[in-house]
Amino acid sequence: MPSTSPAFIEAAIRNTPPMPILAIDHVNIRTPDMAGTIAFFRDMLEMEITAAPGRQVEHNAWLLDQAGRAVIHLLRQKPGAPVGDDNGAFDHVALECSGYDALLERLGRNGYRVRTNEVAEIGLRQIFVHEPNGVLLELNFRGA
Repeated sequence: MPSTSPAFIEAAIRNTPPMPILAIDHVNIRTPDMAGTIAFFRDMLEMEITAAPGRQVEHNAWLLDQAGRAVIHLLRQKPGAPVGDDNGAFDHVALECSGYDALLERLGRNGYRVRTNEVAEIGLRQIFVHEPNGVLLELNFRGA
């Protein structure tokens, strides 16, 4: 993994290549109370609720913004089970990206362990990787 010295950080800022990140895609929250959490986002924030492709809304819900984008994903956590690892109910942040092959190669070359996934129903390829602080990133590539 790269150095975190001040000189390295300054050089990295000066030499930043074009970014493959296009936008924040969504945030994922784990909850033991799907009904209550769905009701909050639906009733308080007026978000539309739908099931993730191939899933049941009771276990895996998407909360849509006004443009119809799934900006919050809810996952049902079994009651009584610990919520999250070190991040509490926060599970991951997803970023909309470009340059799948180049990014996958770069992560591997630099020693990052990744998991990939494909959601064919919506033309989506994904790379999952933990950044150095342990935050899980879901990197989404659409139209794949």
